[in-house]
Amino acid sequence: MPTTTRKRTESESDAVLAPGGSILRNRVTQVQPEKVLQFDRLGNPVLIPRKQLPSRPELREQMVAKGFALTPGGYRPSSLVQRIEQGQALHLGPITGDGTGEPRIVELTTNNVIKKIAQPSLQPSELPALGSGWITYAYWNNGTGHPISDFKTTWRVPPPPESKQNQTIFLFNGIQNYGANFGILQPVLQWGPSAAGGGQYWAVASWYVTSNGYAFHSPLVPVNPGDTLIGAMKMTGRSGQLFNYSCLFEGLNPTQLQVFGIAELLWCNETLEAYSIESFSDYPAAYNTPLRDINLLTGNGTPSVNWTPIDAVTDCGQHTIIVNNSSVNGEVDLYYRFKEILNDTAINAPGAVEFGNRLVVAWAGTDPEHHLNIIQSPEEDVWFDKLTLNDTSPAGATLCVFHNRLYLAWSGSGNQQLNVMSSANGIYWEQKVVLNETSVGRPALTVYRDQLVLGWVGSDLQRHLNVLFSGDGVNWHSKRTLGEEGIDAPALAAFNDRLFIAWTGTNHERNLNIMSSSDQGESWQNKVILPETSVAGPSLFVYSNQLYLSWSGTDINHSLNTILTNDGVHFTDKVTLWDSSDYTPILSTCYDGDMGVVWTGRDAFHHLNLMTL
Repeated sequence: MPTTTRKRTESESDAVLAPGGSILRNRVTQVQPEKVLQFDRLGNPVLIPRKQLPSRPELREQMVAKGFALTPGGYRPSSLVQRIEQGQALHLGPITGDGTGEPRIVELTTNNVIKKIAQPSLQPSELPALGSGWITYAYWNNGTGHPISDFKTTWRVPPPPESKQNQTIFLFNGIQNYGANFGILQPVLQWGPSAAGGGQYWAVASWYVTSNGYAFHSPLVPVNPGDTLIGAMKMTGRSGQLFNYSCLFEGLNPTQLQVFGIAELLWCNETLEAYSIESFSDYPAAYNTPLRDINLLTGNGTPSVNWTPIDAVTDCGQHTIIVNNSSVNGEVDLYYRFKEILNDTAINAPGAVEFGNRLVVAWAGTDPEHHLNIIQSPEEDVWFDKLTLNDTSPAGATLCVFHNRLYLAWSGSGNQQLNVMSSANGIYWEQKVVLNETSVGRPALTVYRDQLVLGWVGSDLQRHLNVLFSGDGVNWHSKRTLGEEGIDAPALAAFNDRLFIAWTGTNHERNLNIMSSSDQGESWQNKVILPETSVAGPSLFVYSNQLYLSWSGTDINHSLNTILTNDGVHFTDKVTLWDSSDYTPILSTCYDGDMGVVWTGRDAFHHLNLMTL
């Protein structure tokens, strides 16, 4: 148990036992099914109704119907969203007795009032809180006693999302103040629509959004993936307790927003904010966006900065990493999903399966003999019980769970004979069977109607597909040699009470094929030749009542791909990842039931990779 130096004011009788150990009763809260646990800007837990979760696609339609528009401060009344043109400035005016300002747009050269903004009619409780759509971020509060004079961050425009739905993504560095009608000033990179415009492209604008409903923005300027952005905010003046600021993207003058007469900006952040996100593919097609060269000045000096990461939403493995706390060249990396590159290296494709609440990965090593290896992981970044077997294979390995045992199958070195053995814990292996069957590649395993099914591409000249059945993993029967021919390794899966087999054809284009059987492989129906092509065999996996097919493409990058089907015949929702492999990417459940993909990388050493989807 971790120790704490905090003085306890409650009695020991107020402590209760939780899975993490003893905890004070008043710190235990039941989360009802209709509620969602999120964290506010300071990392405090907050329960919100599930129906108000900002990422829900339906929320946009509901809010628009109520007269709200989306801003990087959440949904705001459309009537209170104002565009500030070049040559204009936002003036919040004198602070009135109740602590509110009188917003107006003024001409910079003459200080003439162009437009006065009406006071909001909504109560604060009717407005989404600032930061309600924040996914992951880092913050630092300026407690130096010296106002922030400059705050800059540099980052590159990421690739567009793999799935282009109706999602909106905001990336920014920002500063927030406190008090009545507090607000946040932010140079924002945006994908998707917002109150400033936009669509399925990247664009930038500067914003000042307040807690009582106002939202002001500069014109929106399109940018391209790979462009380097420098989001900069600068204090330009001060009168007593009121401050003036300028916000823009350097080199993009139309994005300049000047704000006069607001409270001191103190709370700095580096943020990923998103709305209408349905899956990992709605985020940019990258692991992360590094926010670099973070430069903070207070007065004429550089403060001591200590960023605090907050992961408010983690359904895709989103998280923030503090790389460097420097106030001169700091770095905060915002991750859209979890990815891990293991130290281990592999030849050919790995095997992966969830077993006993752990992700188990097996592979053939890059040592000269290509020994088989097995390792287990109960949670992200935690691996243990690595085992190197005496058995070897140049073709990789396959894993499957059957009758509460873990099964490993491979094609042996030299003789290409198929081998199968099992374990109750992934450490001690037994019941090894060497079959009188040979394969040119890695075999496939699945469970269908309480039978363990083994599939492979034969070493005959035509490379026919084969399947074999076993009720105990030791005694094998009912071999079926199919009329189809494939390369490398086939894939097997049980779906909708049918046995599916997928393979990469031997035609010049190497098209993917799939068909299914309902009679233990005696006959096969519903063959589909997909237009997709692969450099290796495919993988099949059932998740959320859908059948997923994954493969490495024949494009120059050998990109990883997934596609799904509800019936085994009609395939939709193809996603092409930016990662690549010369071998089969393997789908599996991992970590809290999420779907993940494990593959052998194309780096010089062929490291194993894992990413949640």
